Amino acid sequence: MAVPAGGPYLEPAVLEIEWTPTAVVKAAGVAWDALPGLFDRGYQAVSAALQDEGKPPVGPAFALYPRQPGATVDLELGFPLIRPLQGGLPSIEQDNPRTDLDVVPSELPGGRVAVFSHLGPYDALGDAWQRLTAWAEGQGHTLRLPFWEVYVTEPTPEMDPATLRTDLYLPLR
Repeated sequence: MAVPAGGPYLEPAVLEIEWTPTAVVKAAGVAWDALPGLFDRGYQAVSAALQDEGKPPVGPAFALYPRQPGATVDLELGFPLIRPLQGGLPSIEQDNPRTDLDVVPSELPGGRVAVFSHLGPYDALGDAWQRLTAWAEGQGHTLRLPFWEVYVTEPTPEMDPATLRTDLYLPLR
């Protein structure tokens, strides 16, 4: 499974992981200010579709980035599964606000990855990614895409953002 149990990884480390099948919604060319709404809608869509199909996720939510973000972001939002989906999940009913999001099969890749746990608010993830990237390059590793974040701690309105844990995965050649 590409989202190994363990951690937190308070210092960057290199792990060998297996690929993991996933159910996701994909989005391309998303503006940065639209991401919070997309995250909410995307995870709701995948959760509802998996529940309707009786296919529970086997780990926390993640976001996978197939290209380096720039002015816009391409990403997959979803959950890991035990077995791959056979095609997409049934379309969502018309009166549901998730109708524009199709749930499709995908995967988290396996292989060697640099991993690091960010403890704190989401708005500090950029600094955590810079730290992990600099560490991996400083160790002589060549980085590859895609990279992903696993949201180990599910946020709630009343929680302290300082207690959030997000594991960062950076594939290596």
